[in-house]
Amino acid sequence: MLNSTPAFSFNLYGTYPADAGRQLRKLLAKKGARDVGYFSCRGAEYNLCYLMKGYLFSPDNLTSEELAQAEAFGHEVAARVSGKGYASTPVFRSPPFVYRVERMMCDRWVIENLMSRTFRVKGELCNSCGLCVKLCPNANIRADKDGCPRWAKNCLGCLTCEMRCPRDAITCLVDRLGPMWDYNVRHMSADKTLQFARVRHQHGRTETL
Repeated sequence: MLNSTPAFSFNLYGTYPADAGRQLRKLLAKKGARDVGYFSCRGAEYNLCYLMKGYLFSPDNLTSEELAQAEAFGHEVAARVSGKGYASTPVFRSPPFVYRVERMMCDRWVIENLMSRTFRVKGELCNSCGLCVKLCPNANIRADKDGCPRWAKNCLGCLTCEMRCPRDAITCLVDRLGPMWDYNVRHMSADKTLQFARVRHQHGRTETL
């Protein structure tokens, strides 16, 4: 338990914020944190599923204006931690149905017990470079006796291993959900409030076309 430890929520989103802020604040409150603020703004959407479809959403964010707002928020949080009054306000945006499905995929149990079991390595492409092992933020990947990566259950679902693989040798369940990503891309690329760049993602790199 956090025992009234001051905590703030900072949320970057490339397309729509949905209710990520509410979920995060709800979790912090459940653990006993004292809410001292919430800040949300756009950031470049390096989502592998969209990159593979050739789209990088919000490529120019954070902007200088958003960075200034974030800095001001930091000063405000410091003042609240030091005793300045703060009335927590609700943050809620109802997400479309397809985003609720995505959120289910990000459930901790689903990632640990289902998605983490679906990582595969294309043996003819993998050269046992060990980059996926090195980059995994949860130290969830180890190399077997032949240098081939193996995944445990402590997965975050970040897909860094697949995104950064220089040989495009890694696949997982997410790759097989193409129709859902196609739906999202069609919807978001038609939204005039969203900026995007056409890109090519291969060999662990994203290049603007």
